[in-house]
Amino acid sequence: MARSNSKGRIDSELVKQSENAIIRYWRDVLKPVVVVIKLLASRGLAFRGSDEMIGSPRNRNFLGVLEAISHFDPFLAQHLAEHGNPGRGRVSYLSSTICDEFITILARNINDKIVAELQAAKYYSVSVDSTPY
Repeated sequence: MARSNSKGRIDSELVKQSENAIIRYWRDVLKPVVVVIKLLASRGLAFRGSDEMIGSPRNRNFLGVLEAISHFDPFLAQHLAEHGNPGRGRVSYLSSTICDEFITILARNINDKIVAELQAAKYYSVSVDSTPY
């Protein structure tokens, strides 16, 4: 094990390039995924339907928008074809779990920004709108 981690290996540069290519691939996958999550969350639209399968008419907005984008993005189309319906335990960044994690991260960032603005402001007000019974 110590030999495979040593910096003096002949193929250490190839290993480094391979790791960089893998990182770049998954970052390129995440870009449209995060954009779609931001879009749906900002508009208050439903993410998931009764089915979470690529190609299903009942997969709802998240996968549906990614499928629509894939018609114009060959990289995303290839990713959906290879990793679209992987099942449990395989990484695809297309599952409901990843959606929930990104929504949580985005919500935390927005909350932190609101709190920072409130703390920086000398005065602030809260507006409440309600409808009586």
